[in-house]
Amino acid sequence: MGFEEVYEGWSEGLICPVFRTSRTLREWLPQPKSEPMKWSQFSEEQMIAILREADRSSVTEVAKKHKVSEQASYTWRKRFGELQPADIKRLRALESENAKLKKLVAERDLEIETMKEINRRKW
Repeated sequence: MGFEEVYEGWSEGLICPVFRTSRTLREWLPQPKSEPMKWSQFSEEQMIAILREADRSSVTEVAKKHKVSEQASYTWRKRFGELQPADIKRLRALESENAKLKKLVAERDLEIETMKEINRRKW
């Protein structure tokens, strides 16, 4: 079913007609693409290498050479600081290990709370 023009309100001085349709607002909105958005064209190691290069020459030159904005360079510097490419790999390994340990601690705490709850009950 297409648009049906309804000229309500013309007597009140409205300039444009009111359109009514059977389509919902969600159908009118642009549909999201199926593939996820790509966050960065550079890996973290590449970002750090670009930052080290920017330390040796100007940020503007390096940004133009690698086709990134100067703001991206400053954002990377804020995020990575003085890290080296090898440090990133070690950092990722430590973060992974930390996540596993946090999971183990949470499971242990849950078991302890369960045991305390069982002991509180009078059998």
